[in-house]
Amino acid sequence: MFTFIVVLYKETPKNSITIRSLEDSLKKINLQTMISIIIYDNSPISSETEIQYLNFPKNIKVLYQHDPSNKGIATAYNYGFEYAQKNQDTWLCLLDQDTVITEKYLEEVFPIIEKNDCVCDAIIPQIKDEESIISPIFTDKKGIVPLSGKYSAANIMGINSGAILKIKFLEEIGGFNLEFPLDYLDHWLFFMLNKLKKTILVINCVLEHDLSVKHLKSVGNNRYYNILFYEKKFIKKYQPQKMIGYYGHSVVRMLKCIMISPSKVPLIIKMLFKSV
Repeated sequence: MFTFIVVLYKETPKNSITIRSLEDSLKKINLQTMISIIIYDNSPISSETEIQYLNFPKNIKVLYQHDPSNKGIATAYNYGFEYAQKNQDTWLCLLDQDTVITEKYLEEVFPIIEKNDCVCDAIIPQIKDEESIISPIFTDKKGIVPLSGKYSAANIMGINSGAILKIKFLEEIGGFNLEFPLDYLDHWLFFMLNKLKKTILVINCVLEHDLSVKHLKSVGNNRYYNILFYEKKFIKKYQPQKMIGYYGHSVVRMLKCIMISPSKVPLIIKMLFKSV
């Protein structure tokens, strides 16, 4: 059995490209797996009334959870994880509201998980933003992306959306780390996969994703400061050997911001001296 957890924020289910594309793609494949879809809505206003108008196949269970407190994606993912545990599911798929789910993705994933003998702990697609592959990447091999195949302790980093995780692995790490409510949760997750030498299967499928934080000018200063904060927190706690490189990279980042988004320079300087 298999659960999708889709996290929304200030987006309605009917307008989410993830939900629309997942709905369309699930109709086109021959499902042998029992599926639940949890829509976890962090928006201020509930969209529960829209759920009845979604048109997923009738054998798929769709649940809606509204959480206007907006504690972040880690809380939402833990909700999905706990549901999957109670439902005795084997896998949990993480999705945000901006990923296009294709028929090819589902056709590649489901035969793998339906065999019940998959030795991997995470299944991840290749993610494209505009023309470039943004996930997965090697953290120690700049400019090189992993080809499809299995990897263990290979310093692979990927984004959350589209990742499919084995419930047994999530139980081993105690679910999702609330120290990272939103930013750098993916860094922590893949750090744990690599640290525990878990097997990551990179599949052939490429999904399109709108990575808003990739574009410096479009990121608000408050959000940018949060990214800086959790970046430093993650490196200091989990990769302290990289702190010298962190300070060097911050200088390069400042120079870039001077040219593109000068208002962010004081934030970088503030974070350099901030205790986390």
